[in-house]
Amino acid sequence: MQPLTQAHNTTQATSPIDEYYIADAAALAACCDTLSGSAWLAMDTEFIRDSTYYPQLCLLQISNGDIAVCIDPLAIDQLQPLLDIVYDPQVVKVWHAARQDLEIFQHHWNHIPTPLFDTQLAAAQLNYGSQIGYANLVKHCLDIELPKDQTRTDWAARPLGKQQIRYALDDVIYLGTLYQQLQATMTDRQHQQLNKQQAVLLEPETYAPQPEHVWRKIKGRKTLRGAQQRTLQVLAAWRENQ
Repeated sequence: MQPLTQAHNTTQATSPIDEYYIADAAALAACCDTLSGSAWLAMDTEFIRDSTYYPQLCLLQISNGDIAVCIDPLAIDQLQPLLDIVYDPQVVKVWHAARQDLEIFQHHWNHIPTPLFDTQLAAAQLNYGSQIGYANLVKHCLDIELPKDQTRTDWAARPLGKQQIRYALDDVIYLGTLYQQLQATMTDRQHQQLNKQQAVLLEPETYAPQPEHVWRKIKGRKTLRGAQQRTLQVLAAWRENQ
């Protein structure tokens, strides 16, 4: 792993692959050299959207089965070398519950990386449940228990702690194994059904705001009736448009 010496190696003795935190352009270039030519990339993002209209990308995690990296977009201005790989149509991008991650790509770069494989949707085809979480799927398929203590962390804070980086890397380290296992288990019919579901994720319209429907996401709406509910609909649409 000499090309990545400028990255911070976070490898633990129990980790099956080499791990790096990428926070400068030179390390990113070396990382891209290593990831280039991969048949698939397991991917995840960490973001915050508490105080912004669009989600703010704070971390991008990628693994190809040989290395796993956390790439810091808050520290690196130019991500084009990475995007060239991510948008390579010959490389399968593997996600779990991809919709919110893909929304970030659509917003920032106006394009969805394809082809994709969503392990949550694939797991549903194999009767693991319609919305099984990543940690539960890893436990069920790989018998590995993942911590869930960083789900509410502030991903925009710097520096990130060891536990945060560990949590972020775990999100992709086992994702490739899940992809290979699920893909091999699925029938042709299940693959066809999966492709139909994933087709929705590839449509830019999926991520376009729909002001007239936003009111349905507002807490407390079920307590309103009649004119109050109609007022909520109008106000919510106005706010969305503004």
